[in-house]
Amino acid sequence: MMEKELYEMLVQEDKIVKSLIVLANKKQDVIIKNDYDGLNKVNDGESNLLSNLDKVSRGQQKLVSRLFDINSLEESGKPRILSILVNEYKDLFNPAQLKKINELRLQVRDKVKILTSINHQNRFLIEHASSLVKETISLLLKTRKTSLIDRKI
Repeated sequence: MMEKELYEMLVQEDKIVKSLIVLANKKQDVIIKNDYDGLNKVNDGESNLLSNLDKVSRGQQKLVSRLFDINSLEESGKPRILSILVNEYKDLFNPAQLKKINELRLQVRDKVKILTSINHQNRFLIEHASSLVKETISLLLKTRKTSLIDRKI
């Protein structure tokens, strides 16, 4: 029963991460287009999705802890996390369900890597756009300070 609940939580996590990837790609477009309103909408969407992801993660962690408690598992200094549960206590799970859970875990992990890469690209775009604005402002301020006679025409 808990296996199914765990799988459903992983499905929710997978859907959220997919949506975050879509928004991260959309963020690149709005950054390049200098669409401030679009950027605000993307940021709001990301905020909502991250809130949902946090809820799913907390629920997943509670379920993993319950599985440790119900089965009286010894942690031997290891944290109560899903990867340890499915790797070291495989006998607790139905083999077919365990395979589905592991495949979905790996899919989510791969999607998180993609999301991280896109977010690094977005950070790079934002930093360079910001430095370009600063340079432009600096150049404009310098040209104002020179007298009309000293300016090159």
